[in-house]
Amino acid sequence: FRSGYWPQHFVDAWPLRQQMERAEAVKCPSAPAQLAGMKKVQQLLCERNELLKFLPEDQATAVSSTFGKQFDPSSSSKETREAVEAARAHPGDWVLKPQVEGSGELFFDEDIPRILDSRTQEQLAEFILMERVRPPCTPSAILHQGEVVLRSAVAELGIFGTFVAEGGEVRCNKAVGHLLRSKGQQTNQ
Repeated sequence: FRSGYWPQHFVDAWPLRQQMERAEAVKCPSAPAQLAGMKKVQQLLCERNELLKFLPEDQATAVSSTFGKQFDPSSSSKETREAVEAARAHPGDWVLKPQVEGSGELFFDEDIPRILDSRTQEQLAEFILMERVRPPCTPSAILHQGEVVLRSAVAELGIFGTFVAEGGEVRCNKAVGHLLRSKGQQTNQ
């Protein structure tokens, strides 16, 4: 299903999506599964009170220890205001991600203060401000124009899962594969 990744999709395609969700047909992804993968939902789950709606205290503590900090830059909370100021002062430590999936338009470095200072609070709600992850670099052999070239690279691990539910009953929820990408050390993605 290739809709529901941009806000306009929810205006144009929502009546069709509602019909699909009401049907007994298999949806891939279902609306709840699609929403769970969106950056805004991920940002909200970084807030302890939101995470505790889904996990007991001990599990929430363990899981949240793996999270990078994420903020809605349009929020007026003290914690968010401090993060926005930190992003202005040290933009290399942050990434500004649009809410939409697959946009490829992430903002780094000097672009972050420019975006933060040129948008209204309402426009900033389209983004998630995230602490930048700096994975370790390792030597990597790549094939470039028929030649094997060594370069410094970072790895990005993607886990594929299968989730099937019937109403509130989970029938299957398991990891079924993975993809390990190799990206150049200087790649901003």
